[in-house]
Amino acid sequence: MLKQYESKNITEFSLQLSTLQRDKHFRDYLGIYLSALINLSRENNFLVYTNHLDKLLSFVGWENMKDITIIGDVGCYVGANMKKGSIVVNENTEYSVGSGMNGGRVVVEGNVNGGVGNEMSGGEIYLNGNYGGIAWNVQGGNIYHQGEFNRKKRKGG
Repeated sequence: MLKQYESKNITEFSLQLSTLQRDKHFRDYLGIYLSALINLSRENNFLVYTNHLDKLLSFVGWENMKDITIIGDVGCYVGANMKKGSIVVNENTEYSVGSGMNGGRVVVEGNVNGGVGNEMSGGEIYLNGNYGGIAWNVQGGNIYHQGEFNRKKRKGG
């Protein structure tokens, strides 16, 4: 049986991630691992710190079903394959925010490089900073920029 961690344990783990930055797979694997810990927890609200890291974590919120607040910058694929819940990033992200998401809400307070909503089929993305572009293959869901509706594309259209 897998051990379930409390929200405070996951917050503490995020604060210790700087000790693992030398690993060549840090960027991708640790984001997915952190997401798995969150999804397996019985709790619903999580605080993750990344503002102390030199390398950006990608895939934070992978298949997310909880409410996550991220203090700091994150890498690519934030909220990828997200099902429900929310993710709030209080700084910047790289590309492909909400890639493949089909539910929930992602809010990015800072800037996003591009590819927003890649293969997104549902949910909502709120961009409060600048962004490099919305993916061409958005299938559904809503994307807002600074509170204004930006793009909606329905399946098959």
